[in-house]
Amino acid sequence: MKITDMLTASKQMLSFEVFPPKTETVFESVSEAALKIATLHPSFISVTYGAGGGTSQYTLDLARRIRETTGVEAMAHLTCVSSTRETIHERIEEIHAAGISNVMALRGDLPKDGVLGTDYHHACELIAELRATGYDFCIGSACYPEVHPESKNQKADIAALRLKAEAGCDFFTTQMFFDNHLLFNFLYKIREAGISVPVFPGIMPITSKKQIEQVLRLSNAYLPQRFRSLMDRYGDSEPAMRQAGIIYATEQIIDLYANGELPKQFSGIFQISSGCRCELSAAAARGGVMFSFLLNSILLGIGLAMDAFSVSLANGLHDPKMPAGRMSLIAGTFAFFQFLMPVLGWVCVRFFVETFTFLQAYIPFAAAGLLFLIGGKMVLEAIRNGEGEDNDVHTVSAGALLIQGIATSIDALSVGFTIADYTPVMAVSSALIIAVVTFIICLAGVKLGQHFGMRLSGKATILGGCILIFIGIRILLDFFRAG
Repeated sequence: MKITDMLTASKQMLSFEVFPPKTETVFESVSEAALKIATLHPSFISVTYGAGGGTSQYTLDLARRIRETTGVEAMAHLTCVSSTRETIHERIEEIHAAGISNVMALRGDLPKDGVLGTDYHHACELIAELRATGYDFCIGSACYPEVHPESKNQKADIAALRLKAEAGCDFFTTQMFFDNHLLFNFLYKIREAGISVPVFPGIMPITSKKQIEQVLRLSNAYLPQRFRSLMDRYGDSEPAMRQAGIIYATEQIIDLYANGELPKQFSGIFQISSGCRCELSAAAARGGVMFSFLLNSILLGIGLAMDAFSVSLANGLHDPKMPAGRMSLIAGTFAFFQFLMPVLGWVCVRFFVETFTFLQAYIPFAAAGLLFLIGGKMVLEAIRNGEGEDNDVHTVSAGALLIQGIATSIDALSVGFTIADYTPVMAVSSALIIAVVTFIICLAGVKLGQHFGMRLSGKATILGGCILIFIGIRILLDFFRAG
């Protein structure tokens, strides 16, 4: 299966990259490690290619074994910098005969002896050659978020990238990087330059000081201060540095997954490379993403439910003898609107962003106005009826409950910006989690209000109305303070 077809079927993918052996004597051990990685069910495994084609046969043998033994799709690397046209044609025929449909076309590192071939100078030439064969290859190539070390500047580097795309490249995989903001900035620039080819971020866990020295020598990657601090703290202990490096890479992946649904930006596919000793499993990465998603949704739910909690408390004060069914109805009403508003906000941000941005400024005034209306009505009715002289039950009307639900949840429309990058399923799932959290919190609020309502007797409705008015005032104060 071609990687481009995988992209159509799934927007979130994960792959591993393995290095083939340099000698035949260790081929079996390396192959066994690669097959073990395949049990993690990645979308595909890419197999690298030694400088000058030094491991070319092992590359193809390992890719073929992975595909035939495990059913996991394999991608073979192919470099051209020191190869003749005849050699490249032979390699292409071998790849095609092996049933490998995915090829990573690279210029390759310059040979240590400095001897270059004369047939190929750039990866775009190899890409064009692959396309000219007529074989239905899915062709990938490399890109550099921090500029290729040999490029004059980023503008020239992007121009070279465009040549690859025009030659027939189907996707790009980035050189390793350690600051996700560099990737986001790079993606913006290439899209502005008219390059719409998918870009796959490449993440490499750094597990030793020696490894980072090699990485810096080859790629000159920027190291954020946080990563340098990890090196200073754990670099002298190999087990500790290994764990710290894996955790850092995992956090990068979680952040990329969280932003991975932006159209035509990147597809959430990660090349996890640490030789054949890759220790970051697909399950662990996806598990971390799921945990982050659940935690974010729960925290959103808690934050959004605070106004609804206060109003539920007021309703409990207003009706201390409220039956259990009525309590569930009130909590369920607030939960419904806390589900509805984020979904509506997500739709508005996705499809009507300019109009929604304009209307967003009026949301606090609408919420405060509704709360002033309901709260003021409760206080006035209590005073007019001389509350304090009887213990009659004061049930909140259906209309008032709906207004309360809208008033306490309307600011949740703004959550549409927070979850704008989610897929429809993720957006609805997040809203459901928010609703469940809201229901639990509001049910607790009603019960707490009932408890104090029985003690406050006739003053309960006045207190409940004042709480609603206070929430409206707070919403307006927060708005003006933020402005």
